[in-house]
Amino acid sequence: MYFTALCKNKEHGNAMPAKIWRIMKLSFVLLLTTALHVSASTSAQNVSVRGKKMPLRDVFSEMKKQTGFNFFLPTKT
Repeated sequence: MYFTALCKNKEHGNAMPAKIWRIMKLSFVLLLTTALHVSASTSAQNVSVRGKKMPLRDVFSEMKKQTGFNFFLPTKT
């Protein structure tokens, strides 16, 4: 009840005009987009592998050496 009393003005309807709400929404979207962009760009890595007719196991082994990530491959049954 106290919050609605602060947000509403009997003379003008709402205390915060629609323009302020639009600015707040736009600011939120820009901040969220920036945060997600920074998060995505910090986890990207470059990997280079050269060779002809290399087995897939060797390719993933080289990628593990360069990145430190483990890759799981299905075994033949």
